[in-house]
Amino acid sequence: MAALNRYELVVLRQGRPHPASGEDGGYDRRHAEHLKYLESLRAAGSLVLYGGSDEPDTQLQAVLLFQTGSLDEARATAEADPLVRAGYLMIEVIPFVSGFRAPHRSG
Repeated sequence: MAALNRYELVVLRQGRPHPASGEDGGYDRRHAEHLKYLESLRAAGSLVLYGGSDEPDTQLQAVLLFQTGSLDEARATAEADPLVRAGYLMIEVIPFVSGFRAPHRSG
């Protein structure tokens, strides 16, 4: 039997309400910083996958799949996200195992 690959799954849930796009410049700036932050983590290799829900009436906003080797490191990394720091997103960190290895993109 093949060894299982270990990851850290971070579930991002709705925190305080998000204003509509263009309604709050501070939120819009933080949202742009959030996307830039996630892309920097992906480029560095610790964030394997991220994606969000396009369903407007759900508490589940997005999931992040990390491979840091540590739940604490994944939690600290997620807590540094600009939208989490501002209270717009709440996190839950869960150990995740898979028989399949997530593909890594180059550059």
